[in-house]
Amino acid sequence: MLDSNFNAKLGDFGLARLVDHEKGYQTTVLVGTMEYMAPECAVTGQASKESDVYSFGVVALEIACGRKPIDVRMEESKIRMVEWVWELYGRGSLSKLWT
Repeated sequence: MLDSNFNAKLGDFGLARLVDHEKGYQTTVLVGTMEYMAPECAVTGQASKESDVYSFGVVALEIACGRKPIDVRMEESKIRMVEWVWELYGRGSLSKLWT
C-alpha cells in the first residue's frame, strides 16, 4: 500500500481496519480469514503487530509453496500449510516443499 506521499506501507491483511500510520490506529472488531489468523488471535480476539507479522508470513509461505493455507485435497499431514512447513523445518527437510 502507499500513503498520501506515495511511501510504501505494510498493508492490512484482514485482521484490523485500514490504518493511517501518521494518526495511529485503533482496532474495534477483529475480522479476517481464519487461515491467515495467528492462533493467539483466535483465542484472545486481539490483533497485534505480532499477529500481523504471522499473517504476512502465511501469505509469504503461500507464495513460496504455491498453495493455499488450508487444502483439504492434500494428505492429512499436509492439509494445514503452516503446520506442514513447521514440521518440515523441524526435520531439516524444507526442500520437500517443492517436491
